[in-house]
Amino acid sequence: ADAVGLARFADERGVLLASVANKRFSPPYAQAKALVDAGALKSAPTVFTGKFTLGYPYVDLLEGGTVHLFDLLLWFMGPVDKLHARGVWSAEHLQSAVISFAFRSGAIGTIMTSAAGLSFGPWERVEIFGRNAFLTVDNQIELSLHDDETGPARIWRPSVPNTLMFDESFGGYSGLVENVLDAVRGTASLSATGRDGAAAVALIEATRRSL
Repeated sequence: ADAVGLARFADERGVLLASVANKRFSPPYAQAKALVDAGALKSAPTVFTGKFTLGYPYVDLLEGGTVHLFDLLLWFMGPVDKLHARGVWSAEHLQSAVISFAFRSGAIGTIMTSAAGLSFGPWERVEIFGRNAFLTVDNQIELSLHDDETGPARIWRPSVPNTLMFDESFGGYSGLVENVLDAVRGTASLSATGRDGAAAVALIEATRRSL
């Protein structure tokens, strides 16, 4: 409710309100979205699957990382009509959860998120299916498009010269800041608005209620 109210307040005052949806600006995800929008899946997206491993117990599993997968899910698939969640608890904390989604478009999806694995071994995978075609993004680095039964997959893997560039560019932070600055200058619109952030937070709330 606070997030929705903040977005409404920004609209009333005519000020910019962005959300830290940095994965939208990570090159593999940005290219995946461009491929989906260009029809590479041979249909509108029909299935979304996501896996996220937090790998450390001192951050809330849903707010500390899964929220970014929620944002990607909404970005690729559109509004959610229903969700159902089941969880495994450790002491008083959510250790793992599986959440299924029914989208307004008629598509379906699922996210598995857990703090019981390792941070980097592997830590994130997204798959998006169309009709006889699908794409994957592994660990926010490698993008693969599978659209032919007999031909090879098309794979994009970056050459990252140093750790700093990976963190800033492939983490999506550079693109996020650039977009916000361009919006302030009036040369672009915000690509990740406060309302987008509120929609992702709403999925956290709905997941908690379902759990």
